Amino acid sequence: MKKNKFVHQFEQGTSLIEILVAVMIIGIMAALALPNWFNYVNEQRLNQANEATETLLRTAQNRAKQEAQAFNVEFRMSNNIPQASMYRNNGSATDCWTYLNSIGNQRSTRDNCLNLAEANRITLSTSYGNRITFTDTGSIAPTSQLQPNENLSFTLTGIPNTPYRCIRIKTLLGAIDKGKDSTECQ
Repeated sequence: MKKNKFVHQFEQGTSLIEILVAVMIIGIMAALALPNWFNYVNEQRLNQANEATETLLRTAQNRAKQEAQAFNVEFRMSNNIPQASMYRNNGSATDCWTYLNSIGNQRSTRDNCLNLAEANRITLSTSYGNRITFTDTGSIAPTSQLQPNENLSFTLTGIPNTPYRCIRIKTLLGAIDKGKDSTECQ
């Protein structure tokens, strides 16, 4: 008598269709997340430049008080990259230009310069002036180009709905305020 034997064979591993479905799901998720990731990275770049600027201003203000002499902080755009220079009032900005980003913040070998790393695609707007002078007491000098409530604004170039950051020195005593959008920076 013959017995009917059912042979069960299980194939191990994954089929090509299962792999393709998994790759498609990962691709769709990446396509949905990518614009948000780029916005996040761009905002971080602006935040770093803003933090570096605030650090530079506070450093100049503190050194002016410590050394009892006036310090200048000057800003410019060079090759579409924002740069800053911190120097004593009797010095010059020509030897001290450095790029705005928060990677650095170490003093350079020159005692009166602050070393900052390069930033990409960040635009600095200095519509009120490009130099802030702190007196030996740490307050804003009357001859300073940037006076209280005038902004240093940062934006990213070539990006729709670009994020916006600014720094404002609020009082003659040098209190610093940061803004995160165009309404806070007007």
